[in-house]
Amino acid sequence: MKLGRIGLFLWIFSVSALAFLAVEGRAAKDQLPSTYKKWLDEEVVYIISPREMDVFKQLKTDRERDLFIEAFWKHRDPTPASPQNEFKTEHYRRLNYVNQFFGRSSPLPGWKTDRGRIYIILGEPNDIQRSTGKSEVYPNEIWFYQGKTEQGLPAGFNIVFFQKHGSGEYKLYSPTLDGPQALMTAYNGDPSNYMAA
Repeated sequence: MKLGRIGLFLWIFSVSALAFLAVEGRAAKDQLPSTYKKWLDEEVVYIISPREMDVFKQLKTDRERDLFIEAFWKHRDPTPASPQNEFKTEHYRRLNYVNQFFGRSSPLPGWKTDRGRIYIILGEPNDIQRSTGKSEVYPNEIWFYQGKTEQGLPAGFNIVFFQKHGSGEYKLYSPTLDGPQALMTAYNGDPSNYMAA
């Protein structure tokens, strides 16, 4: 019985400690000056590692944060000997592109949209096929990527975005979560209708 109480105590202590650390991490992020908060929450949100984010949140001065940001970009520079950081330049080009083009049909800024997130992470697709919804499927885009094996991805793959119920912003399509019926205009929720289509 004592072991059970000790185990329960350790479990409660662990959960409390994790909750405290999560709140403290959120508080540290909320206390950041707006420039650094924007850099963390908007500009590099998809490319910063969890460990880097934790380290950044623990920094105390703007000077430390500036040095961290400089090292962050230098670490990703594919040609450190050149005066330009091609990775940083490309990242901000992608960020500007998605904010200009993918935020138009959404109440969200472009970087927060599903297409924006994928574009920031993977860059411009090799090809895009668009269906405008004039057939039996809702409007969708199929992005084809090739040559991303250095990132641990297949030699060629597709990413599908669709407008749920035919309107609104394009969402990332998941075959397992959405199912094929989410793409079909004729599907009315009746499983037998889906099977007949």
